[in-house]
Amino acid sequence: MFLISVCFRAARSRGNRDKPGVVFYRITSYGSDEPRVERSVNSDIHGRDGGVIQIERERVIAHIRLLYCIIEQRILEGEPCSLDDIVADFKSVIGGNGLEKGLQDIVERSKTDFSIRKDLVSIGREFKDEFSYICSASMTDDRDRLSRFVFQLTQSLTKEQRVSQARNINSLQSSLLDFTQTADIFFSQIDIGFIHDYADWLRHKGVIESTQSFYLRTLRSVLNKAYKEGLINMSGDWFKGVDTKIYGSSSEAHRIVSSEVLHRIANLNLADNSPLALVRDMFMFGFYCEGMELIDIANLKKENIKGNILEYHRRLKGLKRSVVLGEQAKKILERYKNMGGQKYLFPLLENAGAVTFGTVGNYVRMCLLTIGQSVGFPRLTFSMNISTYRAFVSRVSISDILFQHGTIA
Repeated sequence: MFLISVCFRAARSRGNRDKPGVVFYRITSYGSDEPRVERSVNSDIHGRDGGVIQIERERVIAHIRLLYCIIEQRILEGEPCSLDDIVADFKSVIGGNGLEKGLQDIVERSKTDFSIRKDLVSIGREFKDEFSYICSASMTDDRDRLSRFVFQLTQSLTKEQRVSQARNINSLQSSLLDFTQTADIFFSQIDIGFIHDYADWLRHKGVIESTQSFYLRTLRSVLNKAYKEGLINMSGDWFKGVDTKIYGSSSEAHRIVSSEVLHRIANLNLADNSPLALVRDMFMFGFYCEGMELIDIANLKKENIKGNILEYHRRLKGLKRSVVLGEQAKKILERYKNMGGQKYLFPLLENAGAVTFGTVGNYVRMCLLTIGQSVGFPRLTFSMNISTYRAFVSRVSISDILFQHGTIA
C-alpha cells in the first residue's frame, strides 16, 4: 500500500534569496508486516512559495496520476515495486529522455481519467477529493476489513449529498492509518484496548483536545453503524474514559493567536500578488475588521465600502454589520484597488468559476497551513482571526495598542 502526498520545499540558497523552491512528492510505503518507509522525488514545478501548488494544481494532479499508474502497472505485472523503482520511473518520465515502451504506455494511461484502486494507493488529504476510487475484489469480499466498510459508507454519504460527514470519516481513516501504520485494520482487532490506545496516541502526538474528541466521536459513530450491520461485537463501555465531549466557546483558548505570532503573520515576507499574500491579507483584514468569516470577506464588493465604513450582511446569518476601517485595513484594500476588471475587493473568487466554495475554502486552508508553518503556528485556520479579535478586545489595553497605535501592521 502506498500514500502519495504533495509538498513544497523552499530554496535554501543564502546567496540568492530569489531562487525558486520546488514542488515535490512524498511517497510512503506501508503494510501490515512491513515498516513504514518514505521517499521524496522532485517535480519540474517551481515557485517562490507554497502557493505554486494551487497555481499549478492541474499539473500536480497529472503528476499524482502518473505516480499511481507507475505503481499500478508494476504491481499488476508482478514487477519489483520498491520506492526506489517508483522514483526512478517518475524521474525518467519527467526527464523525457528515451522512454522505454513500458514507460510510454504508463504516460498514455496517465492522460486518461480513471478511478484509483483504494487498496493500492491513497492520496494525501489536500488532493484526495480530486480523484474517484474503487475497491478491488479482494477488499469487497472481506467483510472484516474496516477500510472496506469506510469506503462504502463514504460513497453512500456522498450520493446522499452528505459530503461533510463523508469528509469527516475520511479524515478519521487518515488518522487511523497514521496510528496503525497499516491500511489492514480489521473489526476483529478493534476492542476497548484499541480505542484507549488510539486516544493515548492522539494525546501524546500533541493533537488539540477538540480534534481528539472529533476523531473519537467519528470512530464511535462508524463502529455503531458497523455494529448495526452485524460486522462487530461492540460493548457500550468501549468509549468510557476517553474524551468525546463537544467543545464549545469555552475551549477557544487554543484558537487564539498571540500578538507576537499575529505580528509575524502581518509582516511575513511574501511575493507580491502571490496566493499566500492574498490569503494572508484577507486573514489580517478580517482581524482588523472585528473578526470576519472567509465567505463574507471573499464576497465583499466596492459598494460595501462607504467612506471609512465597511457595511455588509453576514452570509451565514444575514445580520447587517458596520465596521469602521482602521489604517491597517485601508492599507490592505489599497493593495488590491487597481486590479483591472475586478468584481470583488479581494480577487479570491475572480477565477473560481463554477468551483464550489468548499473547494475555495480548502485552497485557503492549505495556504494558511503554509503560512502558519512559516511563523511557527502550524494550526492556523481562517476563523482564528475572529476568536483572536474577541480575545484581544476583551483586554482593553491590548486593544488600544493594536488599533490606536497600529502595533499589528
